[in-house]
Amino acid sequence: MLYQMSNRAIIEKVETFIQRCHDLDYTFTPESRTFGTKTPSGEHKMIADSIARAMSEYEFFKDDPDQRMTKANSCLWWINRAIAVGAVKEAEGLVSKNRALEVKVSALQETVRMLSEELEKLRDAE
Repeated sequence: MLYQMSNRAIIEKVETFIQRCHDLDYTFTPESRTFGTKTPSGEHKMIADSIARAMSEYEFFKDDPDQRMTKANSCLWWINRAIAVGAVKEAEGLVSKNRALEVKVSALQETVRMLSEELEKLRDAE
C-alpha cells in the first residue's frame, strides 16, 4: 500500500524545509554541486540549483490555488531527492540559535530591571 500525504502535510513539509533553509538550519553540501539531472537537451542541472528553483517557484505560486499543489509537490520531490543523495545536511542553525538567545537576553534584561527597582526601594528605605 502506498502512503499518500494530505495536501496540508505536503505544504507543511515544504514550508518547514524552506524556513529551515532560511534560518540556516540546513545547508547544501559540496555534493549538491555535483549531483543533478540531465535535461532533455542534455544540459546538466545541479541539484542545488534545481531545489532552489523549486523553492522559489513554490513561494511565488503558493497563494495561487491552481498552482500551489503542483509547485508544492515538485518542491517536495526535490527536497526528498536532495536528502536522499546527501545534498542537504543539518547545519548550526545560527538564526534559530540567535532568536533563542535574544529571548534569553530579554528575560535577563527584565530580571535586571526588576532587581534594580528592588535595590532602589531598599536604598530609599534606609
